[in-house]
Amino acid sequence: WAVVVLPFANEEVGGLHFRTYIRDLDGDFRRDWQRVGGEGFALHGPSFSPDSQRLSVLRDTDDGTHVAIFELTKPRGPYRVVSDLPNSTLAYKWLEQPDELCCLGADLDGTRRIWVWRSGFWTPVSPPDRAIVDYTTYGRDITYIYEDEGEVVIIICDDVGEEKRRILGTRAKGRMCYSPDGTTLTFVAPGELEVEHICLFDLERDTEFVEPLGEQCVGVITSFDWHRDG
Repeated sequence: WAVVVLPFANEEVGGLHFRTYIRDLDGDFRRDWQRVGGEGFALHGPSFSPDSQRLSVLRDTDDGTHVAIFELTKPRGPYRVVSDLPNSTLAYKWLEQPDELCCLGADLDGTRRIWVWRSGFWTPVSPPDRAIVDYTTYGRDITYIYEDEGEVVIIICDDVGEEKRRILGTRAKGRMCYSPDGTTLTFVAPGELEVEHICLFDLERDTEFVEPLGEQCVGVITSFDWHRDG
């Protein structure tokens, strides 16, 4: 599958909205893009489930932003809407199970926490006294960054919040992701003169080194990703 998001001008309410299209690269629709969902909604932020059988997108409505889940065998619908989301749900990811989502959202006190959606309910998995800076997932593990009295702390926990590992001394700022084999955690951190570098933390050897690519980067590293071959 391939998915694209295209902006369009909404003349009724003004401003830009988004439409999402998919293509089956192996099937009958390999030459045509199918539009996901119907009229009246801005759909964006696509993410494929680990088994590649579902596509989730953010759906903007007058009642707020919700996650819509499409079965890729029926991309035109019907689709499932995950409602009652915590606030600020733009940073969301799939967990290993096909019906579980993870997101970064605010609780009633305004603290940014990690939430897991399963069985139709959202449950916070990070403690209420930790304001989460960024997070990522690998399999059923959730990894997040928070600051504790000025110290940057990386926590690796399971999908119910049980802490499995704590990493200190990285100065990580965010934009975390795992290598395809799960042995290396990647994130952005300031180097010399506070210039951002891409850091690779070897989880098997507990060592961190700076990728030389970041040394020549002028400006801010906004995103990066791993190739599937590692």
